[in-house]
Amino acid sequence: MSISTETKAVIATIVPQCQRLAFLPKYFGASLVMIEAEAQVFRHLSSLCPEYQGAYWECYELSNGGLYMAPRLPGALSLHVKGNGFSGAMSADAAGIVATLFALSYLSFKYQDVSEGERCGDHYHRLREFASE
Repeated sequence: MSISTETKAVIATIVPQCQRLAFLPKYFGASLVMIEAEAQVFRHLSSLCPEYQGAYWECYELSNGGLYMAPRLPGALSLHVKGNGFSGAMSADAAGIVATLFALSYLSFKYQDVSEGERCGDHYHRLREFASE
């Protein structure tokens, strides 16, 4: 008997404009966590990237059931993470993944005693799987 260790790559797909209003409720339900999730992503990018002054954001669905948001900006963004000393440049898409990971982690701990916290934790791990590829 042979055991396959092959795993499928996680694929990101941009959410079409006509489906954007349903994007966050699909993943967070119709709750305050849904509204807070979006705000936390924006807040985390603002704190990690002082030069960020706002942008149009794209929403992405992952083939493993995950999600992320990323600003539509040209060029690289400089991120600085005080907690671990990271300082470097990355694409706007990568910066969005980082900001979404920070937001999902934050929310998973904030709501750890209710189902929303577990949902945020699940989304965090799915996005981390994509990011680690």
